[in-house]
Order: sequence, then C-alpha cells, then structure tokens
Amino acid sequence: LNPGDFLGESALLENSVRMANVRTVTPTTVLSLYRQDVDALGVKRPQIFETIKQQMEIMHFLFNIRLFADLPSVLVRSVIPKIAISRYKDGETVFKKGDEGDQFYLIQSGGVSIIDETKEGEKEVAKLGEHDYFGEIALIKNVPRAMTTRCMGDTEVLRLEKDVIFQLIEGSKLFAANINRVGETRMETVGLS
Repeated sequence: LNPGDFLGESALLENSVRMANVRTVTPTTVLSLYRQDVDALGVKRPQIFETIKQQMEIMHFLFNIRLFADLPSVLVRSVIPKIAISRYKDGETVFKKGDEGDQFYLIQSGGVSIIDETKEGEKEVAKLGEHDYFGEIALIKNVPRAMTTRCMGDTEVLRLEKDVIFQLIEGSKLFAANINRVGETRMETVGLS
C-alpha cells in the first residue's frame, strides 16, 4: 500500500471479520475510523453511507478485472465517482453498429451478444459475460461502433465515459498498452483489422 491507500473498508462496510493481517514495513501514520463511527454515519446520513459502499464495491470489482488490476489505487479512486451503473433487460440493445463510440462497458452481471449486422442479416460473433468488457475499439480508434451489442438476460454494466477512459490511459502507460492490445486483438478476431 502507498500513501493515500486504505484498508479494512470491507469489514466495516459489510459488518464482517477482517480477512488479512497488515504490517508496516516503514514508519507509517495511519488514520483510523471505528465501527461505531461508520454505524453512526449510516444512521445519520444513509445516502452518503450507501454511496461510499457502492463506490467500494465498484473499486473491488474493477480490481478483479485484469485490465484494471495493476492500476494505482489512487488513479482508480479518482474515476470511481464518474462511473455510472446501467441496467438492461433481456434482448435490449446497448448500442448499434454505426453509433458513436463514447462509452466503455464492464459487465457486472448478465451477458451480451456481439452482433455483426450485414445486408445478409445478423451474425453473432462473440458472447461476453460477467467481468468481461466491451466498447473499447470505438473509443481508442475514434470510429463508430463496429458491432451491435445486445443483452442476453437481465444485465448490469458499469459505464465509463470516454474522458474517464482517457484519464486512465494518461495515468497509466500499462493500462494504455493493455487496452490498445485488447482492441487490436478483438479487431483481428472479428475481421476488422
């Protein structure tokens, strides 16, 4: 952990036991927040408590996705308030081929079908599920959407605007390289390169 990082939040927010021991390796100043303070915040300001809890859940979710796993936590925390949650019903279209590519999506639950729409009809080229992501090609190449994306079952996604993705790209050379590599690989896979 580095200056500005935090620990123990899951046990406080989920009212659970600690999952690890933590030792300092250099002299460290630590600020503590006690359970009774967190409980009081939850009673006095439930909307703040829920926002904090939701943001922590989003952060933990992001760190379980390979693309985000190596990002500095301070960078991830800086974009979390800018991430929106969207819910779609079975069969609902997230975006269509040719739409402007202004958002990136991470699947929290459910799944999507990636569909190529041609004159001959629709052809499914991929299925994505929980912890997968999509929408990066249009963002990094600054082109319209190459495929249509339709939900398979009720689906919940995290939605990141273009400026958030570029904030992450500018903040991490590794993220920039990885998202470009993923986009290139997907373009080859579906025959767009």
